[in-house]
Amino acid sequence: MRKKINLSFILIMFICTFFPALLAHREIDRVADMENRYYANPPVIYDENGFNTSFNTEFDSFISDNVRGRSLLVILNSRLQYLLFGRLTNSSIKANDEGEIFDSTSDHISSFQVSNPYTDDETAHYASSLQKLSDHLGEMGIDFYYMQTYTKETIYPEKYFKGINRFSTETNALKVGKEIQTATDVKMIPIYDLMVAHKDEDIYYKITDTIHWNQAGAYIGYRSIMDTITKDHTSLKSLNEDDYEIGTLESTLNTFGLHYPIPEVEPTYTITDPKAVEKTDELDEDFVAKLTYKEHTHYYTNDSCGNDLKILLINDSFIRMFLKDDIAESFSETLSIHWDNLQKLDEVLEYYHPDIVLLETADVPSALDTVVPYVNNYSDNLE
Repeated sequence: MRKKINLSFILIMFICTFFPALLAHREIDRVADMENRYYANPPVIYDENGFNTSFNTEFDSFISDNVRGRSLLVILNSRLQYLLFGRLTNSSIKANDEGEIFDSTSDHISSFQVSNPYTDDETAHYASSLQKLSDHLGEMGIDFYYMQTYTKETIYPEKYFKGINRFSTETNALKVGKEIQTATDVKMIPIYDLMVAHKDEDIYYKITDTIHWNQAGAYIGYRSIMDTITKDHTSLKSLNEDDYEIGTLESTLNTFGLHYPIPEVEPTYTITDPKAVEKTDELDEDFVAKLTYKEHTHYYTNDSCGNDLKILLINDSFIRMFLKDDIAESFSETLSIHWDNLQKLDEVLEYYHPDIVLLETADVPSALDTVVPYVNNYSDNLE
């Protein structure tokens, strides 16, 4: 009898262990839309290096991600955690006492804390590297502009969720900005003081985005860009508020299947009569194939702008998601690429031949700490 019980127990354990694996999803690069990531791929026993010593770990991740019914369990857990404890199960976001959400990844926390501050030498090297880059482009007849954008916790530090101590209020981005403005003649878009001056106007998302300015904040950024560039190129036309249909939109956040019960009324800015036309598919295929983050590459032409100026936007989400089409209204051609392509700047310049280059990066370490060595390396190689 005991032997039968033991065999039954073993059989049950076998079924519990392997039955989920037999029914698990097995598609490669399956996307978790709800969680904004890729699910773990099926592990292999052997790879190009021989026996896969990480098979056990990869198998656990695979089962955890791909077991049937997982999405429903994630939704149920998310809703129960918030209903019972007011807790958000999405570890990348946290809410402050007013319910406004912020990014809580280590990237943003370390930026807010200034836990790894740049030394004076590092700051000076970056500023001088930007100067060399600006001078180099100037010798090619290209005007260079630098734009440092700022995430929500930088403009609203007083609203950041509790429990995070700061070592300094001068973030690396603010320190770099001061050095550029005082020690170089690099043309810097003066966005920080404008953001702070307008912060009472709710220029960043509160609920539906943890990081970015909203469209009202983006318009302030746009005006700062165009006001700076038109000092050198007075024939440029730019958009004013009259060129937009300005309205509002009520939106909400869904995170891991939880409908966050705090709505947000956000401003909307829609260009009334856009002239620029996106023609990304007309770029040379060999050129696009060389680029990093190809999906973040966008190309516009505009026959109605009244000039033949070409602008190259080397940027991240603050321009790509909000301003690239607005900027395209002022130039005959506009090419927008991710800043990771700074490594291939010579190839981009050889292909595109811009009149103006605008480099923009956000102030979090994942962006600034990558752009800094890219610019340093490029400028060092100019010597």
